[in-house]
Amino acid sequence: MTDFTLVNGLAIDSIKVRIPLSLVQITDTVLNKPVTTIVNETGEVVSESIANKLLKDIVMDGAKIDCRIQHLEKGNEGRPDVYLVFGIHSKMLPPDRYLEGLTSDNIILVYQWLMKLGKFKFDLDTFLNARCTDLDIKQDFIAPTQLVYDQLTWLSQSFKRPINSKNTGVYVNKTKSGEYTGHSFNERTSSLPYLKFYQKNIESQKDLEYYSKRSEPLPQSLWRSEFTVKNKKHLAKFKIHNSIRSIMAINQLELNQIRQSTIQTLFTPIMTKKRTKSDLPPGDQVLLFLMMYISEKTGTTSDQLITLASSYLNLPDVNSGK
Repeated sequence: MTDFTLVNGLAIDSIKVRIPLSLVQITDTVLNKPVTTIVNETGEVVSESIANKLLKDIVMDGAKIDCRIQHLEKGNEGRPDVYLVFGIHSKMLPPDRYLEGLTSDNIILVYQWLMKLGKFKFDLDTFLNARCTDLDIKQDFIAPTQLVYDQLTWLSQSFKRPINSKNTGVYVNKTKSGEYTGHSFNERTSSLPYLKFYQKNIESQKDLEYYSKRSEPLPQSLWRSEFTVKNKKHLAKFKIHNSIRSIMAINQLELNQIRQSTIQTLFTPIMTKKRTKSDLPPGDQVLLFLMMYISEKTGTTSDQLITLASSYLNLPDVNSGK
C-alpha cells in the first residue's frame, strides 16, 4: 500500500440553506409555526432551545434532514422576513455518488430528494437561488492511521491559539473504546475557523442504513479533511455570492484558495530545512498534503506543489534555487 492516495478533489459536503417562506408551499403542519430568530449576517440561531422543538431528524433513504421556520433578524435589508431553513448534504445523493460531494453535476439529485420528502415544495430555480451559510468543504484520502496521527500531532505544534477565546484548541478525537478517529482544530462556532480530519470508515458506522446501499463498500483506511466557511462575509472575501447556484460554480482552484486561507489563519508557518522534491520522505509528502491539500484534479505538478507549499511552510523554492 502506498503511503497516501487522494480519492477526489475538493467538494462541498453540506450547506445550511434558507428560502423565503413566500416562495415555499408548506405541506407539513408542524412547519407552519415561526419559532426562533437567526442573525442576519451569520445565520447563527439566537434561541437554540426553541429551535430544538422544531421538525428534526426526518429520515428518508438513510439520509437525515432537520427543517424549521425562522424569522431573520431585522437588519440593513429592512423588515424581518420568514424563511424555511434546512440543511443539504452529500447523503442526499445516491450512495454510490456520495464521495463526489455536492456539485453542479449532481445538485439536481438533491432537489429531487427534497421534493420526494413531501414536507414542502418550491421550484428548482428558487432552490438554486437559495441563500447559504455554514458550508462544509471536504476532501477524501487514503492513508495509514499511524501516519495521519503522527503528522497531525506534529502539525498541532504550530496551531495558533487565540488569546482569551473560548471553544478553541486542538482536539484529539477517539471512540469510547479509545480508538483514534482524528483531530479537530477549534470547535464549530460562528466566529472561529474550523478544520477537522476524521476516519471515514469509523464515522460511517453511524449511518449503516445509507452506506449499506453502496454497490461497493467505502475504501479501507479512508480519511476525510473538512473545513467550514461560516457565512456571507467569509464568502464575500473570495467574491463568491452566497447562493446555491454560485457555490456550485466554485472551481477547484477557488476552493483551494478558501482552504489555504483557513490554514493560514489556524497555523503559524513552520520553519524547516532546505530540501528538494526528490528527497521528501513519505511522511513529509503526507504533511504537505495535509497542510496544502493540493488536488490532483487541479493539474498541479510536483514542482508546483513544492513551490506553493514553500509559501506556507517556509520551505525554500527549489525550482528557483533560492
